[in-house]
Amino acid sequence: MSQSKNKKPSNLLAVLAFYFPLDVEKEGFEKIKITQKKLENGNTGVFFVHHNLPDDALKAVKVFLELERQHQYNWKVVSIKTHWQCWRIQKTDEWGISDCP
Repeated sequence: MSQSKNKKPSNLLAVLAFYFPLDVEKEGFEKIKITQKKLENGNTGVFFVHHNLPDDALKAVKVFLELERQHQYNWKVVSIKTHWQCWRIQKTDEWGISDCP
């Protein structure tokens, strides 16, 4: 077996792409964005945002993961925070944690 087949992904975003949808339906206006940022405490912050969901209540989902690198290919999840936007509220551009009506 060649080394390239055994090589583990070193890019965190490539690993996360296995768990989050990156492709959206060609119809509609869905949009997905994943970014990462080095945090002040040395950990890595990953932001996943999925806009214009095909859902009658949920407009968008935003997930923030704080990850600590343990070894070259291992990550420890320090925290996960999820917020969303709702279609059926007055201020549809505000992020919150309450259930969407």
